[in-house]
Amino acid sequence: MYDPVQGRMLSPDNYVSTPFGTQGYNRYSYANNNPLSYVDPDGNFPIIAAAIIGGFIKGMQYDMSGKGSFLGGFWRGALLGAGGGFASTLAPIGILPGMAYGAGSGALLGGIGAGLDGDNVWKGAMKAGIAGGIMGGIMGGFEANQLDANIWTGQRPLEYTPVSLAGLPTGGTPAPYSDEYLHKLYNKNYSGTKGMGWMSMKYAPKGTEFLPDGTWMYNKENVLAITKGRVWKHGGISKVYFSRAAFASSERLAHTMAHELGHITHNYLGLHSLAAEVQNHPEAGLRTEGHRAIEKMTNGLNIINGWKVAQTLDYKNYYLADDQLYSPLLFLIKKIIFPQ
Repeated sequence: MYDPVQGRMLSPDNYVSTPFGTQGYNRYSYANNNPLSYVDPDGNFPIIAAAIIGGFIKGMQYDMSGKGSFLGGFWRGALLGAGGGFASTLAPIGILPGMAYGAGSGALLGGIGAGLDGDNVWKGAMKAGIAGGIMGGIMGGFEANQLDANIWTGQRPLEYTPVSLAGLPTGGTPAPYSDEYLHKLYNKNYSGTKGMGWMSMKYAPKGTEFLPDGTWMYNKENVLAITKGRVWKHGGISKVYFSRAAFASSERLAHTMAHELGHITHNYLGLHSLAAEVQNHPEAGLRTEGHRAIEKMTNGLNIINGWKVAQTLDYKNYYLADDQLYSPLLFLIKKIIFPQ
């Protein structure tokens, strides 16, 4: 990924490094910021490690209790450990969602484990379900608090592209107003973006008001598109709603899409709290640290595509963008390919 503003390259980790903590969702921190102790070249450590640890513990239990051989216990423990490691990557934020998910996944794995050990399946499922529900609620509440979400439900404030943002492209070719064109534009340019769950122009989130110019009114602002973070995968999945006004031109739609994918990327990496911080430079379009980094990115997008804008932001503000928020957005700066 190339940064046309600062002329440098970055290579993110495409896999979750540690599903048991939010730091593992920052693809730009190597080995959980502890490279002296850990080496993780492919990012697959958690599930593999969970399988090995689970297998070793179960193998020792089998061997010491005389229940069976070490290998007999190892493969059972490895299977359950891998299943638990995978389940942890899908866990939601919020106490209530965490309790429900933890109880369900815990009961399933507990029942399977009891069956593999020749024990009572229902008792194993009940015990593991209770423990999973308690731990899921605790971890869900903790992560919700870390992401400034509602501690009980895991819901977060909506994020959006204000019409007042400087740097929006002007003119250009009108974009077909359809989900088909929206998805084609995404697939040709940003397909596979981590954290993207769903996007559409057919719906508007609750709390918005349709305006005659095709925009929505939200939070006392005219907006072009809105991102809503979901609770699943540790709060790393989002969906995006696009207004009719975002389709004024293909260039504006691509710009708006990149802006919202910036919010999605911050959510996916667990950087929502830092992105939501209010800065000391309340110029239009630079209301938070997240928007400052996103505007720096979209400025690079405008430059590389040669798009004309009605108003540009003062470049002196860009160097203030937090690099932890800006660097993960470099993949969004590219020559856009428009669908035919």
